[in-house]
Amino acid sequence: MTSRSYRASLRTRLSVLCSPIRLTLGLASIAWFVVVTALYLGRGNLADVLGPLSVIPLLAFTAWTVATDMRYRREDAAADDRGD
Repeated sequence: MTSRSYRASLRTRLSVLCSPIRLTLGLASIAWFVVVTALYLGRGNLADVLGPLSVIPLLAFTAWTVATDMRYRREDAAADDRGD
């Protein structure tokens, strides 16, 4: 493995998973969760759709992060197998 290996370097992993656009979208999904949850709790049972709606951006962001991590790990493993 090289020193810039995705699997071995925390710095490389953080630079990929904590890019500015990813951090912005992550914070936006948390803000969405807080606002929609507050609306849901404030309105009681009148807005039942707001509960599940509040977690959709968080789940999408988590799925995107996991998919990106898996792709980089797979590419890194393939490079190690080839001897790059």
